[in-house]
Amino acid sequence: MEAFKMSNALEALIAEGIVQGRQEGRQEGRQEGHVEGKRAAVRRLVERRFGVLPIVLAERIAMADEAALDALLDRTIMVDAVADL
Repeated sequence: MEAFKMSNALEALIAEGIVQGRQEGRQEGRQEGHVEGKRAAVRRLVERRFGVLPIVLAERIAMADEAALDALLDRTIMVDAVADL
């Protein structure tokens, strides 16, 4: 009987871990999608304002974190030339 109780407790812990892992994975996926959306917005804004997106800037955008992307969005609105980004 004791072994049965331990088995049930272990199964419950495993199930709880699986649920928690799925929730964390979903949250990470949403965050990653959010950042990718900002990357797309920066690329589109630069292209609309200045034409072709320079390769160096495209690489910067691809590697940027969310804070850097926000800064690039703001700068893209304010600068007069793509070289100022």
